[in-house]
Amino acid sequence: PWVVVPFLDYVLKCKGLPVSSDWISFRELAGGKEKHALFKKRGEDVLKQLADKYTDFFNDIVHMFNGKRVEKRFESDVSVVLYPFPLVPIMICYWKPEDGLGSSLNLFFDKSVEENLGVDSTFFLGTGLAQMFEKLAEHHGF
Repeated sequence: PWVVVPFLDYVLKCKGLPVSSDWISFRELAGGKEKHALFKKRGEDVLKQLADKYTDFFNDIVHMFNGKRVEKRFESDVSVVLYPFPLVPIMICYWKPEDGLGSSLNLFFDKSVEENLGVDSTFFLGTGLAQMFEKLAEHHGF
């Protein structure tokens, strides 16, 4: 269900802009500031908790979904780009805790997502991805 509304928006409203490789956070999207706190709580924080508890499993999941390696400048402990839709890449960057610093996980979107999907469907897609990964972890006994 998390993909139905974004998919319909993508099919009906996608402007077909090519992927620019200009990565931005959810809050940088037009209309994203107002929804960022909830996106962080339901999306990034859920994924971070999974990655903290089950790092190897998390790494396996993102690669199972055909995650592509990221550019060297975006490299982290787990860093991949997923393509839920052809013109809507999502970059996941996770840094493990190290030297007294806590872990960190951020989702980034290609700037073209504003025209190819829109902020509301991007919200549903990011939080839905987190819910799906969480359900996979539960299903596999984690």
